[in-house]
Amino acid sequence: MRTLVALLPALALAGPGLPAQTVPDRTALEARLAELPLPADALPPLVAAALIAGADRDYRSRYAADDATIIARSVVRMLLGDRPPPTPEEGVAEVRALPARVSAEEMLALYANLTFFGRDAFGIEAGARAWFGKPAGALAPEETAFLAALVPAPLRLARPDQAEQLKARRDMVLEEMFEAGAIDAKALARGRAMPLP
Repeated sequence: MRTLVALLPALALAGPGLPAQTVPDRTALEARLAELPLPADALPPLVAAALIAGADRDYRSRYAADDATIIARSVVRMLLGDRPPPTPEEGVAEVRALPARVSAEEMLALYANLTFFGRDAFGIEAGARAWFGKPAGALAPEETAFLAALVPAPLRLARPDQAEQLKARRDMVLEEMFEAGAIDAKALARGRAMPLP
């Protein structure tokens, strides 16, 4: 299986010299989804719950309503790279067009596989191995919450002087996971008590 870093050029949507890019159609997205290290049907439920809790707790309902979710906007940004859409309105239109092209679970898989988790780790599988030395499917709730907590700014949040803020974010993700029914009260208490890696 190709690594995500090797796959990133294949995810590029247009070559150099093009003024702007657009999100690919369903056929192109299906081809990209098939190459992901962790496809939608293999995304561990705890990982999905943590990523949603950390980014957009109403993700599934908002995605179904064709709303421009944080996760979908992030994926569009990652797919477009440094080339923004011609106008902000077209960027929003691209995000709102995504539910017709990919399911909520496929979008979440793209998000999980493209996101940077620090330690040179792109994608949840690489992040799990870089931070915890195990595959994403073997992560404990507090470990998935930790990775989700890193997402907004992994390089900054992983600094020792940011440990208190990172722990607060991890605990917030755990609380959201509990409220969503992804973990029970015992897992929530155990997760909050665990130190950061």
